[in-house]
Amino acid sequence: MVYTVVVSDPLGNPNALAHAAVLQSDGVRRRINISLQEGDRPPATYSWTKTSANTATLRLTGAEVVSRLEMTFAAPGRGTYREIREGSSLVSSGDFLLAPVPRDSGPPLLNLSARVTLPAAQPAIQGFVVEGPASRRVLVRAIGPSLAQFGVANPVANPALTVFRGSTQIAANTGWGGAPSLAAVFSAVGAFALPAASRDSAVVLTLEPGNYTAHARADTAGEVLLEVYFVD
Repeated sequence: MVYTVVVSDPLGNPNALAHAAVLQSDGVRRRINISLQEGDRPPATYSWTKTSANTATLRLTGAEVVSRLEMTFAAPGRGTYREIREGSSLVSSGDFLLAPVPRDSGPPLLNLSARVTLPAAQPAIQGFVVEGPASRRVLVRAIGPSLAQFGVANPVANPALTVFRGSTQIAANTGWGGAPSLAAVFSAVGAFALPAASRDSAVVLTLEPGNYTAHARADTAGEVLLEVYFVD
């Protein structure tokens, strides 16, 4: 039987965590985060193949490396491995141990903000994760011209906002339009107010659990503030 999952960050980005394991070989522990979404980078793919009662192959295909881990189980979750990197003469072997990585039980994250010097026609990208069993409302904003009120000398004039789940665009906005319903959400989450006629962008979305990215672009270079608020 073959199972394929998508790894949002093979290096272990805790913000992309869906569930995880630790691969320990020769005393070296490697954390592997596994997610059903690709997060903010092209995904790598783990293809798991059970080849017999006690053996399996774990194949990693990513932008930088393709490798095959041939695993022999001495007990559930532990055994020996032989790793072969395609296009290379490198072969390594050792012992492995797969164990769960506990989740952080701290309070939920309420807000992410990043001020970026944006090159012309290049995006600023903010990744975020909706966790739990239920959907959540999320406010996403790309602030440009309204930064001037805080003394920012070179804000972008017309930031365009897009939101993606994986590679699928799910929302876009260029100019929030002064909608009272949006202004009420700004106030509810503690976000600063925006002039009704400003070219800043904002959307409120109801998002299912999963990995998302918010992108801000502008025609000219300048400063942009990219924000994500969890509303409820």
